[in-house]
Amino acid sequence: MDGILFRLYDTAGIRLTEDEIEKEGVLRSRNVIKNADIIILIKDIFENGSEELFDEIKGFTSPEKIIRVTNKIDLERNLIEKSDVLISALTGEGIENLFNKLKQITFGNSQYTEQSAIVSNIRHYECLKKARENLQKSLISINNKFSGEFIASDIRNAVFNLGDIIGEVTSEDILNNIFAKFCIGK
Repeated sequence: MDGILFRLYDTAGIRLTEDEIEKEGVLRSRNVIKNADIIILIKDIFENGSEELFDEIKGFTSPEKIIRVTNKIDLERNLIEKSDVLISALTGEGIENLFNKLKQITFGNSQYTEQSAIVSNIRHYECLKKARENLQKSLISINNKFSGEFIASDIRNAVFNLGDIIGEVTSEDILNNIFAKFCIGK
């Protein structure tokens, strides 16, 4: 969504149950919720009781990370319980509001900047650094009116480095890096 990767998990409902299999599903749902960055709590317009579930989920995370969504607004408009976003999955009404709410929680009032980017993998960081250096070299070449071959070479190298991150490029260096970090056969 707008270049932002969201990974969604559809969990089992959280409720009291005597069924052992359902209990396991509820336990797994609670674990997913505890580790989630954002929780989308969806109920349809005819359901009640989501306030109790909301209160339980607040025990796992901060309320600001929970989006209460009411679905099926194409069928009924009389709301009893609080909802952050009203949608109709059938007609698509309100979906854009849900996307906006997700982005608002993700970024808050800040804007994405180069300084706010986080790269958690050292190899990715090195690839990004090399790609940036190549692009800066290409800009210098353009400003100095160098031949197009030099400019293209720097841009090609930048693309190669970015390709290393997403797996489009396999190189001997990556394999050497992997085998240098792991002891195989002992």
